[in-house]
Amino acid sequence: LHAGLAALAPAGTPAGTVARHFELGGEPNRAWPLWVQAAREAEGLFAHADAFALYGRALTCGAPPREAFAVRVARSELCRHLDDEPGREAELAALAQLAAGLDDAGCWADLAARRAKWHTERDEYALAVAEVRAALARFGGALDDDVRSALLLEGGAALACLEDWPASAGWLQEALTLTRERLPVRASNVLYWLGYGAYRSGEFAQAERAYRQSMEVLPPGTLSRGRVLSLWKVGACLRRLGQFCEAAQALREADDSARTLNARSIRGLIVAEQAALAFDQGEWEVVSALAAEAQTLLTPGGEEGWDVLRPLLAALAAGPVSAPG
Repeated sequence: LHAGLAALAPAGTPAGTVARHFELGGEPNRAWPLWVQAAREAEGLFAHADAFALYGRALTCGAPPREAFAVRVARSELCRHLDDEPGREAELAALAQLAAGLDDAGCWADLAARRAKWHTERDEYALAVAEVRAALARFGGALDDDVRSALLLEGGAALACLEDWPASAGWLQEALTLTRERLPVRASNVLYWLGYGAYRSGEFAQAERAYRQSMEVLPPGTLSRGRVLSLWKVGACLRRLGQFCEAAQALREADDSARTLNARSIRGLIVAEQAALAFDQGEWEVVSALAAEAQTLLTPGGEEGWDVLRPLLAALAAGPVSAPG
């Protein structure tokens, strides 16, 4: 009955509804692609938890190994949106099992890039660099531009965090050459990290240009974590350059986009920067409110965002006498 209902479903029937009928009708091989479709539709609506669960239904229905690898990749990225680090670690472990079975250079290298990103986001920069170097040494000649540039990006990012600017720039510039014309999202991420190097070196005008370029290379209308992070950094650079009105505008836009994406931890970074901007302008009541909100949004135990917020909390504790003149 269920299989018959699925086969007769009219055009426009939600993919998940049809998938469920196929699954209940004992045809999982026809169900899993529709669960994937339903998950992608949920992703498009920024319903991250729903998308994660729907991808799980595709796995339950026995998506073949290569397709299952792509599903696990999507789930690992959704865990970042959901701030679910244990879940992300589990997805990376599952990807390793699939890569072992597929024994494909591209899959292994893709996994290495994702592991490197995982290490970098846990402040394990040397481990991230080691992952990238090992993958390049093992698979370098067999990799297409997509996977190679992903490795170079993650390696360059980790080296930037280690403040090894020449080595970082070398990998990032190579990644930019591979991606600028063909892979705009990857190119945007590369430019973000080139901006990071300038930012950490105190070259805020140069950093602001790189962060803007990282947004400009994206297709029009793109709404993504990467774009929001770049916009946040544009605001941070403008604040440090004393361009307060422009900084406020960039941070407002970043916050609006982060809300749309349901990106709670990214909002924490933005709100902390907004609090610092208010502090620079002597708006103490605004500082207090924004600092309190930022504390509820930032990832506990992290460094990013807290490095901006902690001095503000100390100044608030000391009282308005510490306000800038």
